[in-house]
Amino acid sequence: IKLKNRMIRSPMWSRTSSADGEVTQQLLDMYARAAKGRPSMIIVEAMAVIERYSWPESQLRIDDVKFMPGLRRLVEVIHLNGVACEFQLHCAGTFGRDPISPSGVACYGLGRASYVQPRAISISEVEEIRDRFITGAVRAKELECDGIVLHGSTSYLLQQWVSPRTNKRTDRYGGIFENRIQLPLEIVRGIRQKCGPSFLIGYSMVIDELFPDG
Repeated sequence: IKLKNRMIRSPMWSRTSSADGEVTQQLLDMYARAAKGRPSMIIVEAMAVIERYSWPESQLRIDDVKFMPGLRRLVEVIHLNGVACEFQLHCAGTFGRDPISPSGVACYGLGRASYVQPRAISISEVEEIRDRFITGAVRAKELECDGIVLHGSTSYLLQQWVSPRTNKRTDRYGGIFENRIQLPLEIVRGIRQKCGPSFLIGYSMVIDELFPDG
């Protein structure tokens, strides 16, 4: 894809979806106004790929076909102004409704002023989350979205997976760096296989966690 300028609107959580993750008219109006400003691309705010691991607050969802009509309209209002569109796919991990993490390492809660104690997830749960990310990307392509961005930062699940500070696993998904990046790589490879070579895949990541063991 050739972008028409260097301005890309970053994904910013608006909390304007419905309580169960549906696209609302308020959300559509907000993105329509953003598209009229003519950036080259808009990355839509974080969408939950699996409801039970989403934020406790209102968050867009892409984990069920019932959300497709609203998301299709969202893509349309962005494309209407000649602006490319990507969805940011997200799993809240430690900071979701059911706090989970690679190894159950307690983390300071964002906006909670207290520590959160997540539980470590099983291999079967890891594989389910991997497949839900891939399915979310497939649905985005079906909606004629130009691509997706995997949310691999801000201490959410994918960042905690890569970090030696929070990933203490002893199975194939833990230990050395090459093992800790297996989950993100499996997601990216699965999306590429299902969505083809022209579908955009972005990945946000943290360069330095600013912890000595990060």
